[in-house]
Amino acid sequence: MITKEEIQSFIREQVDREFFEELGVLIPQTFQTATKVAQDLLINIPHENLRGHLRHSLAQDALAGMGRWSPIIKSTDPKGHHYVLLELGKLRITTVVLPWQKDIRAAKHRSELKALNESLASTQMDWIDGPSQPVSEQLIHALVVVHAPPFGSADQSEPLAIMMAIPYFNGKGFHMDCTFEELLQSYSANQVIDQKPIELVKLRDKMRRAEEIEDQIENGQSS
Repeated sequence: MITKEEIQSFIREQVDREFFEELGVLIPQTFQTATKVAQDLLINIPHENLRGHLRHSLAQDALAGMGRWSPIIKSTDPKGHHYVLLELGKLRITTVVLPWQKDIRAAKHRSELKALNESLASTQMDWIDGPSQPVSEQLIHALVVVHAPPFGSADQSEPLAIMMAIPYFNGKGFHMDCTFEELLQSYSANQVIDQKPIELVKLRDKMRRAEEIEDQIENGQSS
């Protein structure tokens, strides 16, 4: 089985702590802006729909503005929206804002996550339309999940939580999820020195084996 500590160690090896610190400041700012703009523009109707759209767009815009990390702006398929892809080491990072009632493990999001992960792990083409990748160079998708406050909450200007999640390749769940606070704490000097980061190939193989075992258990229970 793959452990949370192994995945966090891999993330620390690939991504500078300052990236998460910067993003942890930017995301709350987008919520504050979305709340203020919706209040200023809408006088007679509820703010929820506009505020939700603004949170999504402003979060993507914040990532797009992180020039130090070379963000890539992508169009969704089918077209109509945009998202930002960040290539950091052997990780590909995207972000999503979820309404409070939508758990990151909800089945509704599995097909999208599966498509994202499969495109990243494809032996033919990576997500950024680059050259074909041999198995040894396939990458890992990391998802920044921003949880919005519940409908009717008095304070809509701050996210409830900012999480880092590593989805299954098959889209059925997550190998690891933790808060930004927990991830940042794992960057402590002692942990970085004491734990040797796992290699990409070994990490990916362990993740796939864990998924296969879970599938076998589920198939056995359903038969």
